[in-house]
Amino acid sequence: MSQANAQITSKVLAAILSISASAPEDLEGLLFGRTREALSVIEGFLLTGRSWTLCSRGGRAVSRQAQQLVAEKQQVGQQLLGWCSLRAGFAGAEPTDRSPTFRERCMHTAVGSAMGTTPAIGCVVLRAARAEDPGALVTDSACFSGPSLAPLGFHVRSVGATNSGGGALSAPFLPVLGALQGAFAGLQSPLCAVTEAMEAAVKRALAELEPSRLDDPSAALHLEERRARELELCARTPPPSTAAPPPPPPAEERARSRTPPPAAARAAPDPARPVLPSEPERQTRPLSAVAILPTKTPAGRAARTPA
Repeated sequence: MSQANAQITSKVLAAILSISASAPEDLEGLLFGRTREALSVIEGFLLTGRSWTLCSRGGRAVSRQAQQLVAEKQQVGQQLLGWCSLRAGFAGAEPTDRSPTFRERCMHTAVGSAMGTTPAIGCVVLRAARAEDPGALVTDSACFSGPSLAPLGFHVRSVGATNSGGGALSAPFLPVLGALQGAFAGLQSPLCAVTEAMEAAVKRALAELEPSRLDDPSAALHLEERRARELELCARTPPPSTAAPPPPPPAEERARSRTPPPAAARAAPDPARPVLPSEPERQTRPLSAVAILPTKTPAGRAARTPA
């Protein structure tokens, strides 16, 4: 029975993409990991070398080098899950053919025979060759599963994740492998003790915060002091002015303010001050009737202008 989906850790995916980006030719390798509850999680990738280093051209069995790699991974608790082919250089914006080649079909047959009843996973990573932009990296991939090479969906799993969101796609908890097993086992009891101490402290704090403590005299005293401070602050702060501005004067008052006062209300003239003719009078009176004051010459003589 072929799988519908699988997971690959972000660390393994980064390693595969890094090798594919720098590969001068086609390479191939093996995928390792664990399978639980009909879900495979790929946790390791090891290269066997260039083309036809994983199996023979007939695809009857994996090579001796591949068998050694499988034995090494079994010692650390990882089993063989499939193969990976790194194709270097396809032309165009995207590959024209993502289907497995004859070499990749032979690899799938050999790995499937080595795995027994478990369906093998095949992954093909294709890298574009762009001469006009050598710094760009364009990759594509295709994944297969089972004897019929049915399409397979890959989901990336974070290394530090313990759950991937629930449902059928969530992977079970994975055990700690390698040298970390002893360290992790030694940390379990201290972590449990710390957790129990924290839970006990929280329970004690919640028990002390009973509703009856709110009726304590000290709590009431603090409440009254706070209210008194608030009232004192409100008394010191003047309230904002809410008086409305005075209404504008009516039209009659505005017209009356523009009218000049009557003659009787005007100030009486000062008798000691000579009265000069107004501008209209100067314009209407003849020049002979206007008194012309004498002017002094530089020699001190008075010069008169004949009338």
